[in-house]
Formats: sequence, structure tokens, C-alpha cells
Amino acid sequence: MKDQKILDKIIELIDKSDKIAIVTHILPDGDAVGSALSLWKVLTDYGKKCDCLCDSPLSLSLKDVPFNEFFDKKTQETYDLAISVDVSEPTRTGKYRSLFDGNSISIDHHKGRTAFSKVNYVDLRSSTCEIILDIINYAFSQHLTKDVADLLYIGLVTDTGGFAYEYVDQRSHECAIKLLDKGVNGCSLYRKYFLEKPTQEIRMHAEVVSKAIFELSSELAILVFTKEILDKYKCDITQTSSAIGNVMNCQEVKVGISITEIDNRRFKVSIRTKGTVDANAIASEFGGGGHVNASGCRLNGDIGIVIDKLVFAVSKNL
Repeated sequence: MKDQKILDKIIELIDKSDKIAIVTHILPDGDAVGSALSLWKVLTDYGKKCDCLCDSPLSLSLKDVPFNEFFDKKTQETYDLAISVDVSEPTRTGKYRSLFDGNSISIDHHKGRTAFSKVNYVDLRSSTCEIILDIINYAFSQHLTKDVADLLYIGLVTDTGGFAYEYVDQRSHECAIKLLDKGVNGCSLYRKYFLEKPTQEIRMHAEVVSKAIFELSSELAILVFTKEILDKYKCDITQTSSAIGNVMNCQEVKVGISITEIDNRRFKVSIRTKGTVDANAIASEFGGGGHVNASGCRLNGDIGIVIDKLVFAVSKNL
């Protein structure tokens, strides 16, 4: 449900600001990119001097989204206001963390997030793009163009797993209807930004899935992407997380974990669950978080120890 008091405060801060930084998280996914660039475009058309900032480049799968040429293009030295979108922890803003020491707003949909802005608008929707659409419809509806709607739909369809994840609800589909009414080609965007992968990525997923580790009576499935595997297929860490869907389709599996080596003995962990198994609770044991059925964290150490820690954490939450 919309919080009109917070919405009014957000609009007031925007109206009082001339130069605005819109920041999303490192290693941005479709929801991060869609929410950041859509808000950047709307506020730019509203007459603000806006930059869309991120301490990571666009991934291969998102490199041709609308307005991609403005992603992380810094044109201002200072800002009157910083707005974070889809950022659950301040460290995930990377080199732009200091922007949130002053006038700032956070717009997010993650459970158990850390508040780090002057105004925090958190709604546990299935994507941040849904919240951005609410804000646009509330105060900037004349700037909801087809390209903006495309960006919002990309975020919506990718963060909901094509409307298949447990936390998708009626509001998710109502959001999609509003965007389709703007001329969005839902089938085309779903295929391009959610289904289609480069050949090398498909081959890498096939090898890793063939070596999946099953634990806890096959209720837990673990995929491991080492730097060696990434180098072998010339892929990067943004091309690993979608593989988890392959093991989540197993009847016995209730928890799927993808472990990706980002540096020597440093790992990015993505956790997916079915039903009432709480991925956020598992990730929280290691300083991470997210949603009930989709969360993440970082772990350091030998891969065997990392796997053992995760197995134990999952065993307590099944």
C-alpha cells in the first residue's frame, strides 16, 4: 500500500533539488538498471539535472536497454539530492557511498535492509520497478513514455523470474498491465532480457549444473562457479545466477545455492528457496539478506568450508 506521507516527502525533496544523483547497487541486475534509468529519464524530463550512477558497468545482457549510454555517466560535480534504488545496504553503492551522508532518499523492496538515507521508502513488492511506477503515476505520469515503461517491465519481469517467484502477487500483475497499456511488448522483453543467453553462458551453465552438489536428502542443491570455469567460458560473475533455476526445478529441492568465486577465497552467494523456506534468514547468518525466496551474501575462505557453513545454515532453516 502506498504511504502518501512518504511519497509527498519524496516529491518535496525532488522539487527542492536541482542536481540529483540516482544510484543503484554494484553488479546491477534488471531491476536495478530498470528502476535507476527509468527514474533518471522521468526526472530529467521533469527538468532536473540528473545522473544515473553505478559502481559497476552494465552486464552483457543489459547493455542495450533504453538510455544505456547514460548509465554511470557523471556530469555533475556535486548534488543537492541522492536517491538510491534497489539498494539494501549502503556498501552496495560502492564509490558513491558518501553521497548518502547528506540529503538523500532510498527506494527499495528488500526485507531486513539497512536504513541509510534521510528518507527511506521501503515496500516489500516483487521489484523496485513497481515502486518506481507508483511514484511516477503519483506525481510524474505525463513522463511515463514507452521507453520508460520498457525499462520498468525489464526490471519487473527479471526480478519476478517471469512472474514465477513465490513473492509475486496481484500487484505485480497489475503493474504489468499498466506497462502493457503503454505499448510494452511483454513477450519480446521477457525473451530478450530473461530467457536468451549467449552460447558460452549456456555451455558454462551446463557444465556446472552437471556437477551440482546435492545435500540434506537432496533438499539442497549447490552450484559452484570457480574462476577457472568463468575463464574457460569467457564469462563474468553476472552470468552465473540464472543457472540456479535449473536445480530449483528438481522436485526434491527446496533450496538452491549458487556460489561464484569473485577473487581468491572470496565468494558471492545467491540463495533461492521454495515455499516457506526463508532465504533471507539463511543469508542473514552471513551478513547478507534480501527476500524470503531470494537472497544473497558474501563468504570468504576455502570453498569446502564455505559449502559446509552453507549446508549447516540451510539445515537449520528447512
